[in-house]
Amino acid sequence: MINIWPTCSDRVDQMSVSNDQRDFFQTTASLETQQRRRLKAGNKNGNPITVPAKVLTFALDPLTPTERLYTGESGGLARRVNFVVSPLSAPTVLLTVWETRETNYTFRGHAGPVSAIVAQGTTLYTGSWDKTIKVWNVNVPCLVQA
Repeated sequence: MINIWPTCSDRVDQMSVSNDQRDFFQTTASLETQQRRRLKAGNKNGNPITVPAKVLTFALDPLTPTERLYTGESGGLARRVNFVVSPLSAPTVLLTVWETRETNYTFRGHAGPVSAIVAQGTTLYTGSWDKTIKVWNVNVPCLVQA
């Protein structure tokens, strides 16, 4: 009698494939890291403003510092965010509530993360890791000077 053994490719086809993390060995340290990241992502203390990319810098609008700010993000853009600040009095602490947090302008044009922002009047200066400084008109999201 001749025994025919399955080829390697036959054995691979018979194996089950899973992408479920519970099917893989994980160290205690990696499980703790995942748990810490989940908790951090769910942290809503302080009622944070959430934007799609990592914020590297920000500046308050000098004309409306209690209504608007600019963020420089790792995605290579600057963003103007509107907000309303309502001061609440506590016995010794001044609390701030962010009532609206909407983006109304994005300033795109950098090839790298935006890591520096200066707002002056109606002009916004952005500096990027792409080694450029761009000058923007904040009333409309247009580039004044590259």
